[in-house]
Amino acid sequence: MGDVIKRNYVDIDGYSDSEIKNKVIRHMILCRYDGVTPKDVIDIYFPNIKTKSERMKIQRTFEKLEKGGIVKSTSLKKDYKKFKYKSWESYEVIVGDKVFENERKVEKKDIRKPNTNKYVLSKSIKLKDKKEYSEDDIKPISLMIGKMLTDKDDYIDYSESLIYLNDYISDKFALQTNFIKNTVSKVGITFINHIKGDKPYPLNLLLSLIQLKSNLNVSIQTDTSKMDLSGVKIESIIFGKKSFDLKFKNTTVTLKDISEIKSIQSFEESDLEKDIEKLKTILSEYSNEVTKPLTDLIDGLIDIKNIFFQ
Repeated sequence: MGDVIKRNYVDIDGYSDSEIKNKVIRHMILCRYDGVTPKDVIDIYFPNIKTKSERMKIQRTFEKLEKGGIVKSTSLKKDYKKFKYKSWESYEVIVGDKVFENERKVEKKDIRKPNTNKYVLSKSIKLKDKKEYSEDDIKPISLMIGKMLTDKDDYIDYSESLIYLNDYISDKFALQTNFIKNTVSKVGITFINHIKGDKPYPLNLLLSLIQLKSNLNVSIQTDTSKMDLSGVKIESIIFGKKSFDLKFKNTTVTLKDISEIKSIQSFEESDLEKDIEKLKTILSEYSNEVTKPLTDLIDGLIDIKNIFFQ
């Protein structure tokens, strides 16, 4: 019996991982906010796929884009969302020899399952022109987005986790939500500034800051001008064929490359070490099931004292 050959890489009609990623991004832009499944992409672009491993490669591409904030799954997230609702239930009350019907409000779990497996384009990503784009028109835009979405470095993974936490925090912490979002944002910015070196800021980070509604100080240097923006929030990123706009509340800045963003800092001036300690205190009041994604984020920082509080 011959040796078993382990198939580490699936070659789909000669396309690389990067080419598949850009093709998926292109299709998502063409469909705008209509739900798209991996099967849709396979049927249109890769109809000759026959093996499960090849189909899973397309699925994993969608999952990577979701982690990066480019697309959003319309499936229910059973790992951090527990859907419950109130319902009226009839019951009998016996008084002597008589039976009366009464009603009470009870909490029930929603039995929906996370099986829709559809994705929509992030609403933070917009196009400069309102006209209908052809696939050829979209190609340079998808290439630009794909280049900005570098997904092979540790600091990218961190900004991906911030995107996930935005939805999670909104559902759990009521009046403490804004403080927690601000602290998570400050930790993420500080951490990425510490380790990114000469690399540009990742698109993943910009999208997470949009979703967290982070108040920022941003420094930008283009070929023709330098500007320092204080106390601003990025509202969206608007892509064109050769450039993209960062849209703030009262101004829009056009950039040719993400490397023209020279500095992103939190506008909040409170003591980060004290904020983290306060965050830990808040989390201690909730069950581990509720706080795990946030505690994992904090605990996952190696040598937090050395990174943040030198």
